[in-house]
Amino acid sequence: MYAVKIAFGVMLCIMSPILLIFLDGANEAYMMSFTTNQAMMSGLTALILMVGVAVALSSMECG
Repeated sequence: MYAVKIAFGVMLCIMSPILLIFLDGANEAYMMSFTTNQAMMSGLTALILMVGVAVALSSMECG
């Protein structure tokens, strides 16, 4: 079970910048009505939350 939680945490860390990159590209291609700051803040919030969940998963098993 430990390996599954670590693998899920690694997956979250790898996937965390995907939304940030997508929102930046969509904003530059005028596909969304967000401002640049709104798109970056949304992407960074998702990134921080995903990395936080990954760290919490790994720290629950180690501590």
